[in-house]
Amino acid sequence: MTDDHSRHDEAFETDVRRALSDPIPTDVVSQSIALGALLDMDHALAELTHRSDSEDHLAGVRGDDQIVATLTFETKQLVVEVEIGKRSRELTGQVLPPTRATVRLETPEQTVSRTTADGQGVFRLALVPSGPISLVIEGTDGSTVSVRTRWVVV
Repeated sequence: MTDDHSRHDEAFETDVRRALSDPIPTDVVSQSIALGALLDMDHALAELTHRSDSEDHLAGVRGDDQIVATLTFETKQLVVEVEIGKRSRELTGQVLPPTRATVRLETPEQTVSRTTADGQGVFRLALVPSGPISLVIEGTDGSTVSVRTRWVVV
């Protein structure tokens, strides 16, 4: 019986050594890093409370650049309303109540662009990429606003 246990232990040890020496696939590593970027404990999470995609809009209502999506995010502190143009891929938004803030547009891989919301809380970001995006809003002028929107695919 001791021989059976020894053989089992040796086989188990061999399996563990093989598993530990097997390299992690590079796509798993990059996906893990991207997943880590999705987690953000430094900012309050603004939940998506409204989404309206292009088929929900009347064609031509806002001129030549039809809206591909209208999004509303909310926290206890503030509301962020966003529209994304179909042709221009420009994101226009407003922070409510009106707050001067730095606004960053992020993908899981990087910060794509940044701008400043004016005294009315209005901001614009050009060339929004297709795929998952999140906005990070950080108050300026002594404001304590620090919010990240939930990730959405546009």
